Amino acid sequence: MKSILCFCLLLTSLSSWAQECILRGKIIGDRQPSQVSVMVYGLLSGKNFYEVPVKNGVFELRGKLAYPCLAIVSAEGISQEFGLWLENVTIDAVFEAAAPSYAPDMLMLATRSAKGSPDVEFYTDLHNRQKKANENSSLSPLQVMETLRSSVEQYIARHPDSYLSLFLTNNFMDEHAYGLDWGKKYMSMLNPELLQSEPGKGLQRKLKRTETNRVGTVVADFKLPDSQGKLVSLYDTKAKYVLLEFWSSWCGPCRAANPNLIKVYNAYKAKGFEIIGVSLDDSKDDWLKAVQKDGLTWTQLCDTNGWKGPVARQFSLAGIPYNILLDQNRKIVAVDLRGGELEAELGKRLAK
Repeated sequence: MKSILCFCLLLTSLSSWAQECILRGKIIGDRQPSQVSVMVYGLLSGKNFYEVPVKNGVFELRGKLAYPCLAIVSAEGISQEFGLWLENVTIDAVFEAAAPSYAPDMLMLATRSAKGSPDVEFYTDLHNRQKKANENSSLSPLQVMETLRSSVEQYIARHPDSYLSLFLTNNFMDEHAYGLDWGKKYMSMLNPELLQSEPGKGLQRKLKRTETNRVGTVVADFKLPDSQGKLVSLYDTKAKYVLLEFWSSWCGPCRAANPNLIKVYNAYKAKGFEIIGVSLDDSKDDWLKAVQKDGLTWTQLCDTNGWKGPVARQFSLAGIPYNILLDQNRKIVAVDLRGGELEAELGKRLAK
């Protein structure tokens, strides 16, 4: 009887999942863009990027999701702070373009509300709480994460079949939040079938990457060809600190991070900082065009083997952008530094 009941519940779930995703967005405030860009971290009707017109502050996007996932909505130079959770349901979301107090020079498309399912609503509420905590200048980033821990843990424990639980485990399993042991514990609570999905396999790869690239680990030497085909050794690079920056020409977030990398590189290269860019491109032409267009002047390496290359396997790469900061003994001192984190880390280590 129990198996029959479970089967009936599964049929009910699959029936509800047979719907499509309808995102109905409304933008409030003085800034009214003519269109929004929606980046879907999965596939919506076979695509992961859409340009959607906005009329009278309203836009609509619809399609069939392969699985529930995160989406980022942006508009004409306005980025979205935390994103929006998508499912094959009708989602009514309200956005407002505003500059947060902790970043007054940036215009963010904040999600004021989102309704459609418990997962959609929980994700929005969680990150509205994070946004509020970020406004408290007395809290460090780790302390902000700690304000969310109990809610995240309870949600995962109560919803082991949810793709959002899978996403939360992935999102908070790093050294900037709750750590590797935490990730192992909460991944073990998830439905094993969920872990066999595409994002589930991604979580398992990230777990392996996190274990491989622990702070304190000494990195083995490797050699890759530069733009002229000359083999360059990691150990030949003489600097107090070396950043291994894994990226590619086709990775939007990687390219978006390059201006900040250029700024940090120019500020600290004379103090003993160096960058080695390791591209996962499989096209040499695409790689070199991106290097030239973005104005990257540090060492660039690529064997055009993409994810199958020996260095990608050495570091158990699960996604990009991703970076590893090494000291002069090639020991890992920090991983996955984003935004202002790299500059803060180097400022602390190369202050003199």
